[in-house]
Amino acid sequence: MIMSTLKKIIAIIISVTLIAAASATAMAETYFSDGKFEFIKTDKGNGLITGCELTKPCINVPEFVLDYPIAGIYDYAFMEVPTLRRITMPLSIVSIGEFAFANNSQTFIVKIPKYCSQIDSTAFFHSPNAVIVGRSDSYAAQYAADNNIDFISEEDYILGDVNGDRRLSIRDVTCIQLYLVEVLGYELDNKKMALADVNADGKVNIRDATCIQMFKVDLIKDFDNLT
Repeated sequence: MIMSTLKKIIAIIISVTLIAAASATAMAETYFSDGKFEFIKTDKGNGLITGCELTKPCINVPEFVLDYPIAGIYDYAFMEVPTLRRITMPLSIVSIGEFAFANNSQTFIVKIPKYCSQIDSTAFFHSPNAVIVGRSDSYAAQYAADNNIDFISEEDYILGDVNGDRRLSIRDVTCIQLYLVEVLGYELDNKKMALADVNADGKVNIRDATCIQMFKVDLIKDFDNLT
């Protein structure tokens, strides 16, 4: 009981510290926005994403915002965003800053491009269910291994491919159904949960199985605009 209470106190202290640090950073910077994404300008003439005004669970970071090339994800940009399920970055992203995806307890996927060569050690702090997608020979892959973060190679990544056979089929639907009815204790690990939640509502249920079936018969074209 005492250890549990101490852990809760420590977690609260860390969260308050992060928020205070983020506030201090905000006061020191000038922010710009196109109504969807916020960014700061660098002395190199490009921009770093500092936040997103979109409320959708699937976010595609643009290569340009207000004609500024986007080169990175800035400190605290997506810290404590419980609605986040999937985020994709353009090839222009080369860095991810401090606590960029920190304090997110939900399962979420971050697609990191191959040229990203700087990821702060705290970028995924206290986000135990994060899943990184990237090239198997990339810095992102090494970062995931060094920081014990779930990783899916870009070559193997197919949203909805729950059974991991590199294709979308009725077998993936069956995997979801087995999970839902708990047949023979069938379970989905964190990576499979991320892949199975195709409609990005934070749950794996019969709706995801239905979405996969609809995709297979061309009734829907992609999974990122279902919610």
